[in-house]
Amino acid sequence: MRKLNNSKKFISIKKEGGVFKLEKVFDLSSGGNLRDELLIEQKAKDSESIVSLKVVLGKGAKFSFSILSIISSGAKNSFSRIDIKCLILDEESKFESIPSMVVEENEIRGASHALAVSNIDQRKLFFMKSRCLDENLSKKQITEGFLSG
Repeated sequence: MRKLNNSKKFISIKKEGGVFKLEKVFDLSSGGNLRDELLIEQKAKDSESIVSLKVVLGKGAKFSFSILSIISSGAKNSFSRIDIKCLILDEESKFESIPSMVVEENEIRGASHALAVSNIDQRKLFFMKSRCLDENLSKKQITEGFLSG
């Protein structure tokens, strides 16, 4: 099993109108372990943070992701969004995520977080296998569809 490093990141948005965007794919379909932590603090007016993650787990992979987004008092008209999607390819893989938000300012544009975790759809897998695709190729194509959608 592949070993991946743990990481902790701190992002502070102090400039008015500052933007932090993170769009990332974690492909652990071949196994591995990853623990990641992210803290985003928005201190400036009109600031924006958007985090969008897609995770694919297979072969007993373990993924843990903790994120805390803070819109501090005084960060008027700010916006924060966290969106995490995970596709699990086998029974042994484990996914854990803790998306959290603290909003200390009343006048914001918005703050939201979403988390979706699903196993591979057995009906789609059966359909593809009935069209003479083997299981590995079927899973690969389902994964590619998940990542592109």
